[in-house]
Amino acid sequence: MSSLLDQAFAEIRKLTDAEQEEVAAWILAELEDDRRWSDSFAKSTEKLKELAAKATTQLSHRSADIENPWRKLPIESPFVLRSDEPAIKKHNVKFKNRSPFKIQTTQVIPEPYVGNVATAKVLILLLNPGYDYRNRKSHSDPAFRAALLKNLRHEKTEWPFYFFNPDFCDKLHPGCDWWLRKTKKLRQHVCIEQLSQKLAVVEWFPYKSTQFKSGCKVPSQQYSFELVRQAMSRDAVLIIRSKTRWLKTIPELNTYKNALEFSSQNAAITPNNLCVINDSQIDPWDLLLSAFKE
Repeated sequence: MSSLLDQAFAEIRKLTDAEQEEVAAWILAELEDDRRWSDSFAKSTEKLKELAAKATTQLSHRSADIENPWRKLPIESPFVLRSDEPAIKKHNVKFKNRSPFKIQTTQVIPEPYVGNVATAKVLILLLNPGYDYRNRKSHSDPAFRAALLKNLRHEKTEWPFYFFNPDFCDKLHPGCDWWLRKTKKLRQHVCIEQLSQKLAVVEWFPYKSTQFKSGCKVPSQQYSFELVRQAMSRDAVLIIRSKTRWLKTIPELNTYKNALEFSSQNAAITPNNLCVINDSQIDPWDLLLSAFKE
């Protein structure tokens, strides 16, 4: 099988069962039109390559046009997408109200990504947004909530990475303090205004919990995964936490040239806490800083 076919089938396997059926039916119909299905599959490599190229193009267009589900997030509690609600209810019923594994949807808004993920030069891939009691006050702040919701809808703002907005750098907004600490070393080389424009975060699971518990998957995750694939297509630098989970979800990351990982569970962005995922000899810190200079 050619590398082009490998690429096409790899893309097809990312689709839902229904979408896979749609693409398969289209390929079969094309071959049947030539009245040589059996011979073509066994012998006509060029025909299969042509069809694979068309299928890949269609999939690319489908990905580019994927709808942002977070535009449909309710503006009143519970803050959960209708498509995600069944899975979250099924998960939460297993735990008591005070369980750290409970997915929070009543007083806090999901944060599947932060920053301008469509153009960011550097993406940090994390597991899920953490929760503590201070988030309730933070998310009830009208200005912070407005910034968060605009980010979910990909609306243009002065501070796309809203945790760097000086207006939110106080005790009411714990996420701001967390990110300022994690980027302390990086901010010695890149100004905070530039970080806000060129740095973004994508979470593997979009909803908040005190501790992450495996087992719950929701449809909206597919949009986040597509954002990562689009970042790869523009050669963005990716810094990965929870590497095993991310590489299983997006296998292309295994060989992606600009993929870095944290050397420890600490997500501090420092020269000693970054390493390359593949066998590249490039210095990870140099790669990171060069991305912000573009």
